[in-house]
Amino acid sequence: MRLHGPGPKGPATRLGALLVGILLLGLTFPRTASAESPPAPLTTLTTLKPKSAAPRPKPAATTRKPRPKPAVTSSRAPSPVLSPPPAPATGSGRSRLAGALLAGVPLTAAVAAGALLWRRRRGAQAPFPGHDTGWSTVSSGPPTPPAPPTADLVAALSAVADSGRSAALTEQIRRLLAGAPDRATLVQAAIRHHDQLAGPDPGLAGRLLAGLHATGVQPIVPDDEPFDPRWHEAVDTVATTDPGLRDRVAETVRCGYRDGAVVLRIPRVVIYR
Repeated sequence: MRLHGPGPKGPATRLGALLVGILLLGLTFPRTASAESPPAPLTTLTTLKPKSAAPRPKPAATTRKPRPKPAVTSSRAPSPVLSPPPAPATGSGRSRLAGALLAGVPLTAAVAAGALLWRRRRGAQAPFPGHDTGWSTVSSGPPTPPAPPTADLVAALSAVADSGRSAALTEQIRRLLAGAPDRATLVQAAIRHHDQLAGPDPGLAGRLLAGLHATGVQPIVPDDEPFDPRWHEAVDTVATTDPGLRDRVAETVRCGYRDGAVVLRIPRVVIYR
């Protein structure tokens, strides 16, 4: 018996192979889908029977109403809504500084323009010299007292220089007055020359003392006052039997000077012991 291979496939054979392939694909895909996805709930059940048997009437499907869930109230307070933190300033410090300066330029210009306009208006409204506006100018604060004139002190020094008492003294005073000295320099010169002339020439010494008094400088002579080492310089002591005189000034050897509230020099004194 001789075997032969299959003959050429006809259209019927090809159609049958196509139907078998479609059937296999249909059986494969539902199984794959059922393995990947959960099965759908079964709502109805159908029983297949032979075609000759009469179909059994389907029971009415009952729909089960869902049980209402009790409302749940939460005792927790709602969490606060936090606002996002402000974004950090971008840009370097120089750029921010430049921006701030540029932002202040219009304000500065406006202030400068207002000040210039105010000055111009004030200058236009200023009265002419000699014109009485009826307003008096009042300065704030107590007025500063004028310094006492030094003319009397200069005259007293000139009198000492012209007296011919000493050529050296005359030269010193004339050189001093030629340099236009200030008040403090004149006061110190008069005090020094008064100490030199107090013994030899009381008249010239008194003239200098009067000039100092006119300038506002007062001598300090603390005779019979209680001794105070802060304001008195003790150069000697003298014995006493009176208890009330002890530790008091017995004599002023050299007077001191006070210029207003400022002590220029403390006096030299002799005290009782």
